Amino acid sequence: MSLFSSLTKGAPERKSLDKLQREITETQTAIKELEGLPVHIEETRERLLSAVKDAVHLGVPEVAFQSFRYNDPNRRLPIEITFADLCFFFGEEVLINAAIKRMEASAQGTGIRSEERIGKMKVLHAKLDSLERSEELETMRLEDAGHMVLRRGTARPELLLAIWGEVENAKS
Repeated sequence: MSLFSSLTKGAPERKSLDKLQREITETQTAIKELEGLPVHIEETRERLLSAVKDAVHLGVPEVAFQSFRYNDPNRRLPIEITFADLCFFFGEEVLINAAIKRMEASAQGTGIRSEERIGKMKVLHAKLDSLERSEELETMRLEDAGHMVLRRGTARPELLLAIWGEVENAKS
């Protein structure tokens, strides 16, 4: 007979731990979803305009339309049109607006602004830290009561070590 009784998910003694672990999974999913959201369309426009202006200012020699260059020398145009040339001919704003229209046509929604994403990430990471701390303290409580509890495979070692250190310091 073992000194510890093994607790499986759904056992009445694990009710609180199971709830914490569900919330941890939900929070991790919310973080992944937030990371996957596109940048807000207006912020994308600002970034594109800045990149275009930088490219034009630096005179980026990239050929914008490769289709103007043919393998057949008889069909080859005598010029290469660069990105800077396109900006000169059509204007930076026109090119950006055309690119934005293409993105809007394929995008779902308008995206999320960086400030909003950062704020939401801070809240979600703080929630995750709190849940994981509570999870480990509950796991330790169950172990102290004589139950064997397997930790999640995704438990963060640095957090576990910090909690164990805090508990040890509190005992001394």
